[in-house]
Amino acid sequence: EKTVEREVNFYECFVGALTSPKETFKKLSSSKPRWDFFFIMVVLNSLLLTGVAYTMFNNLPSMLSDVKGMESYSEIFSESLETIGTGMSKPVLIAILFIEYLFLTVISYVILAGVVHIFASIFGGKGNFENIVISYPFATLPTTLLLVIYIFAFTSPSGVLIASFLSFISAIWTLILLTIMIRENHRFSTGKAILSWLIPFAILIIVIFAIFLSIFGNIFWYYTIIVTGLYANFLGIMLSLYLLLLVIKYIESKKK
Repeated sequence: EKTVEREVNFYECFVGALTSPKETFKKLSSSKPRWDFFFIMVVLNSLLLTGVAYTMFNNLPSMLSDVKGMESYSEIFSESLETIGTGMSKPVLIAILFIEYLFLTVISYVILAGVVHIFASIFGGKGNFENIVISYPFATLPTTLLLVIYIFAFTSPSGVLIASFLSFISAIWTLILLTIMIRENHRFSTGKAILSWLIPFAILIIVIFAIFLSIFGNIFWYYTIIVTGLYANFLGIMLSLYLLLLVIKYIESKKK
């Protein structure tokens, strides 16, 4: 008698990503793509980002005014917010923020998951792109939950300091979950999973550093052009290699 595998549910994935990530990401990688889970996570992340932005808009000017030497920045920030919010009610402002974050969250999830998937495939991964995209929000769940703390953090300078410290812990936790997610989806070693996110992250840091140098000295302007060009060419080469890999796999499957 055949045993029917029970479908994963959202609650199990949400809690399991934090408590038993190996089993959770293995289930997500082997189940049919659950785009409903993905969009629930997108909406959750967008709502929390909207809450953080709205709280910051309301509380940051008064927080800066309480810090010695930051009074002028408080006035500038208040005037900027008044300009942004001119002619808009609070519900309209919140709706605009939510729609903006909804769009940015979807784009960022798909692009970041795509980059990771390309590098993982180059290292011999066997994962499915759809499942990688769907699993990605669960892998970054610690960062998403940290937004809850940031909503309350922008009420006092000490709250921001505590949230900043927790951000470091959240980042480490997220990278661990991301490594497990890539490993379970692509079914290869932990080392390859780490390299799948570490290499593009390292390239991004180099580009940001080059841009930073260019801002503080015109003598470094050409570094930005060179490094950015190298980064674009490198991603182009990676994408070409990945497409070639797909063609080879397709030809092999036809031969069988």
